[in-house]
Amino acid sequence: MKDRQKIINEYKDKVLAVESFGNNDKIYCDEFSKEDDLLHYLYELNCHEISLTEDGLNFIKDYYSLEKVALMILDGIKKGVDYKYKTKDEIIKWLKLKGEIQAD
Repeated sequence: MKDRQKIINEYKDKVLAVESFGNNDKIYCDEFSKEDDLLHYLYELNCHEISLTEDGLNFIKDYYSLEKVALMILDGIKKGVDYKYKTKDEIIKWLKLKGEIQAD
C-alpha cells in the first residue's frame, strides 16, 4: 500500500467531487482524507448532492480501499444513517459506478 502522504501529494490538485447544486464547489483530497468528512460527502453522493469524479474514486481506492469505505458506510447504516445500498458488495458496486459515470 502506498504511503498516505504520497497519495495526498498525488491528488492534491485534482478535483475528487463536485457539488451538484449551488456554486458547483469542487472538493479536493483535504476533505476526502478525513474519515468523518469523507463519510459526509459519501452521504451527499447517496443523496445526489455531489458527483464523484474518476479521480475521486481512485483516491478512495488508493487512500482507504473500497472495502474499508464500504465497511465504514455499513457501520453508519447500523447507527441509523440511511443509504440506498445495504451490503458491502452493493456499496462497492455503487461507488465504482458513481466514479465511472463522471469519466464518460
